[in-house]
Amino acid sequence: MIVAVGLTAVVAFVLALVALRLIPTAISAINIASAAVAAMRDPSLNEEARETAVQRASLRLFGCFGQILWRFLTILAISAAPILTANALGLAETEAVTAWLLRWDVIIILSVSLIALWYLKGRVWTLK
Repeated sequence: MIVAVGLTAVVAFVLALVALRLIPTAISAINIASAAVAAMRDPSLNEEARETAVQRASLRLFGCFGQILWRFLTILAISAAPILTANALGLAETEAVTAWLLRWDVIIILSVSLIALWYLKGRVWTLK
């Protein structure tokens, strides 16, 4: 039951990560920061225009921080829910599931499997 609960938590994490669009939100923050750096280095802009661009970017980055924070905390809660539910129902202890998820062989197998699925998903979708 420990393995089933652990795998359920991993699947919940991945589904929540995709559904809540955390990665596109983080990429958006990186793009905003890159645009701010580009504005700072743009020789065609005067100091006032650079300052305005950087201030706008900083406000947008604060917004992105809030977006990333609530999404991350929600994903964390969703992935912890199966573990805590199984513990409350007496199916598997939280410590046992956590210990299983933290084993190096489990981390490697799950990481390689998820990377392979991500790669295959990208390959299949680009073929359409």
